[in-house]
Order: sequence, then C-alpha cells, then structure tokens
Amino acid sequence: ADTFSDSGLFSNFAKGYIGAVTRAGYIKGYPDHTFQSGKNISRAEVITILHKAIGELYDAEGVYGSDQSVKTINGNVTVNKEGVTLKNLVIKGNLYLTEGIGNGTAILDQVKVLGDTIISGGTNGIVIRNSSIEKVLINTPYNTPLYLIAQGSSRLGTVHVQSDARLEEKDLTGSGFGDVITDGPKGIKLELSGDFDKVVIHTA
Repeated sequence: ADTFSDSGLFSNFAKGYIGAVTRAGYIKGYPDHTFQSGKNISRAEVITILHKAIGELYDAEGVYGSDQSVKTINGNVTVNKEGVTLKNLVIKGNLYLTEGIGNGTAILDQVKVLGDTIISGGTNGIVIRNSSIEKVLINTPYNTPLYLIAQGSSRLGTVHVQSDARLEEKDLTGSGFGDVITDGPKGIKLELSGDFDKVVIHTA
C-alpha cells in the first residue's frame, strides 16, 4: 500500500487490503501514482479489477487444454461449472474451483498450480490426477462436504481444511497429500483415506 503517494490517507483497516490487491496485480492505481481512496469507483474500473481477479473463466462443461502441448496461463483461472476438465496446464496464478461446481465434479489432469488453489464446490469429487499443487484451501458454503481425490503421480503441498471434507488417495503413484491442517470452525468433519504423513488438528 505504501507504493501509492497518497497512502497516508488510507484508514488502518483498509491498508492491508489495498496492499494485498496491489501485490496481486489487480489494482495499479492512477498514472500519478495515487490510489484516490475517497473517489467513487467507475463501472469500467470494476470490470477491469474483476477481469484480472477471475483470470481465465471456464463456465461451460468440457475439456480445456490439450494432450499434445502444455499451455501456460500467467494469471488466475476460475472454474464456475461442473463437468470441467483442465488438462496439461501450468497456472502461474491462483486456481478458483467455485460454488458454481456445486454438487458436481471437476478434474485436474496434468495441471501444475504455482499459486493457491481455493475450492468451494465439488461434493461429488474434485479429482487431482498426475498434477502438482502447492497449496489448497477447502472452504465450501454451508459446510457442504467436499470430496477431494488425489490420483496417479499427484503431489499436493499443504491442504487447509476449513469445512467438511473427505480426502482420499486412490491409485496413487506420487506422494499425494502433504500436510493436512484443519483450521476451520468448531465441529467440522474430516475423513481421511490413504497414507498421510502429517495431519494437524487446530479445530475442536
């Protein structure tokens, strides 16, 4: 936030948020290096911010990617529909598997996510196949249970569980799930099926 010349005008509660969205590249400010926090935002500015945050949007069933070549996506990816398969992708930003998946499924096949993967939908299964994911956050609405499956040569780093979830290693040849940490509200339910190196319970 301090990169803006008018950062001294920011309220204390807003400064961290302004810094976070600036660091993520969603907001650049004005050409004179000001943020202008007291100014009303325009529709065009809102659209620009949302477009940067959402990144590439997949909101129709189908396979996105190719068997022949790897596609690199420099920003974020958002999946907002069940029945989506991402194949042979390198995602340099975050991956959002949203509430739009609902009770359906989504598949990641030979996908590498360098940012965070935030999952809020997929009761019937989010399948991670032959993929590499650094950090996963599970937070589904209304404590709808999430089913997350690691298959093949998949490797998942740290998995933060903040709502009901079932984690399963199935037909696995890779390292599968790394550290699993529950840090959600009291009473969430976590079911584990597989060989887990480390599980940390912070939730009553």
